[in-house]
Amino acid sequence: MTVRVLFLIAGFGLSLGAVGLGAHAEDASLLVVTIVGQAEVRKSPEADWGPARLRAAIAPGGAARTSAGRLSLRTAGGQTLRMDRGSAIEFVPADHAARVRLGEGSVWAAVAPLSPPGAHLSVETGPVVVSVREGGVGIAFASDGSVVIRVYHGSAECTGTSPDRPWSRALTDGQELSVSAAAQLGATSTFDRSTLEPWAIWNEDQDLAGGYRRVPAAH
Repeated sequence: MTVRVLFLIAGFGLSLGAVGLGAHAEDASLLVVTIVGQAEVRKSPEADWGPARLRAAIAPGGAARTSAGRLSLRTAGGQTLRMDRGSAIEFVPADHAARVRLGEGSVWAAVAPLSPPGAHLSVETGPVVVSVREGGVGIAFASDGSVVIRVYHGSAECTGTSPDRPWSRALTDGQELSVSAAAQLGATSTFDRSTLEPWAIWNEDQDLAGGYRRVPAAH
């Protein structure tokens, strides 16, 4: 084998290594993909807060918050987290699916149908973790520490965070669940789609356009 061929092979290997490193870095980031109004991000635990910029990468331990605006974040697996006005999240390091901690406000988690478990999206807030398997799920964290979860389409698994009071509840299309700050569960119920707020209607339209919502089969 000639020296030239050896150099080519070595160079190719280095290129693959660089691609692998780049992919790994992206896997551990949330990307800012939509900004409407005022929003800020902290790209890492050590970074300062600054105005949100398109394609800004938020590393584990970083955070985002909105005031008079909305923000959409994309995971490496292609899922989307949309933040309503007055919301704050932290990107939580995890070994599997992307996970965020909702500190205040409301978010919408959109996961594409048939996504593998490693590409799911989890939202931790107050006394509950919501693991979105597919579809569009709204999670609202009230000022009193209570949480309301609504599955607009798709499915989600809700799990209590207290080791002393373990519980789990599966939700599907049109179902909602409320959890008090003291981790007291309400009954699973259905919500009235005819009274959806503009935030939910906008998100459902976004999900349909982005491939996160199954298109009803024609009859």
